[in-house]
Amino acid sequence: MKVKKTKIVRVTPVGIEKTYNMTMRGPHHNYFVNGVLTANSHSVAYAHVAYQTAYLKAQYPEHFYAAVMTYTADDATKIFKYGSELRSQGIKLLPPDVNESGSGFTPVEGAIRFGLAAIKGLGQSAVSPMIQARTAEGRFSSIYDFAERVGDKGVGKRVLESLVCAGAFDSFKPETETLLQWRASLHATVDRALERGGRTRRERDNGQGDMFGAAFGFAGDAGGEASQVQLEFAAAWSHKELLANEKAAIGFYVSGHPLEDFREKIEQLKCIRVADLASAGLEARVRLAGVVSDFTVRNTKKGDKYAYFRLEDLSGGTVKCVLWPEAFKTKGKDAANDALLLVTGKLDGNENSSTVVCDEIYSLEKARIPAHNLWSPNRNARGASDVIRSLVIELPAAGDDMRERCEAVSEALLASPGDCEVFLELHFRDEGFRVRAQPARSIRVCQDQRLEDALTAAGVTASWVEMNATN
Repeated sequence: MKVKKTKIVRVTPVGIEKTYNMTMRGPHHNYFVNGVLTANSHSVAYAHVAYQTAYLKAQYPEHFYAAVMTYTADDATKIFKYGSELRSQGIKLLPPDVNESGSGFTPVEGAIRFGLAAIKGLGQSAVSPMIQARTAEGRFSSIYDFAERVGDKGVGKRVLESLVCAGAFDSFKPETETLLQWRASLHATVDRALERGGRTRRERDNGQGDMFGAAFGFAGDAGGEASQVQLEFAAAWSHKELLANEKAAIGFYVSGHPLEDFREKIEQLKCIRVADLASAGLEARVRLAGVVSDFTVRNTKKGDKYAYFRLEDLSGGTVKCVLWPEAFKTKGKDAANDALLLVTGKLDGNENSSTVVCDEIYSLEKARIPAHNLWSPNRNARGASDVIRSLVIELPAAGDDMRERCEAVSEALLASPGDCEVFLELHFRDEGFRVRAQPARSIRVCQDQRLEDALTAAGVTASWVEMNATN
């Protein structure tokens, strides 16, 4: 169909006429059909909807984001993106809760509660019985109560484990219990809870009662506090395990982020944020710190191995990284899923899709901190690599608790392996002099907040000093 530009002189309404659906290239979206001036009337509807959603987002942000996140519940990447927007506006994204969450995301005052149906492995068929049981019989009091009232409706082990890892039972946690111990014990109790719930239902259906259940806190109505005593014993999860299990259940981290313990170190390393890569410009050398996901190893046509992965940083952004054969062979030993890495490379691609071609990769825990942070995205990313920091620990020359203090210091050092040398400094106050000695040269540490906190708890003074790497 030939379309020509026409100058409009006068517009006269002629009523309703049949016309056709047409697609026009901008910017001229008004056109004639059957001799009648026709406009893209849907633009008016779009404008009206845009006005309504903009008003809702400005005046009722919790309700707006809850609706948007419910609509995109199957896309963890978009949920994470909206979660980052929430935090920037001071709105919290709360973990799911079996007593508070609905199927979709639920707006509450100043926060949004994660939806049960958005947990991986939970479909609407699993969520509906939970909500029905809660509505009909009231709030759940424990994992045993939950398993008894919902377990007969298709909620099995995998669903219950996903709920535990996502934090859906955290509201039952006693104040004296740590989150790491709580979720580990809950996870170990899943089989027992399902078995007891099934037995209780069978006995109830047969008109029998558990004569010992109420006495020992097993019954569903025995109250949350009593039943928590019966959780299976399990070693507390590490912070890394908790976050890994949480991400497996939800798709991203809610309770924290693996990089939080390294926030200060990342700042000292002058890493650029993924969200700011566009401002660095293509071909720029960049340094980033992040968590690895989607790590994949492939072979070139010549049979050489190379790898690519995605790197997620504290800004919530992710970027594709590639290790070509030579770099993979010499630098790729630390690269793996869930690894915390410091990567350096050239920014490639375009404004819409960037890739970091890595030539250096280090474990973030072992990465050295330059003494002079002169690095910028357009400079040599290694900066002043000939100067590193060393840790000096000041110990009292004597004391009744000297042995215990040294043991605590040793445990802290061994828990933070890295490339920084360690020196012990004894202060003989009465004699007025100090002695600085170096322990076994195999003891090297990384500079992070966890190590500093552990040394402070051990009752010693620690400081980082700049030393030439050749000394």
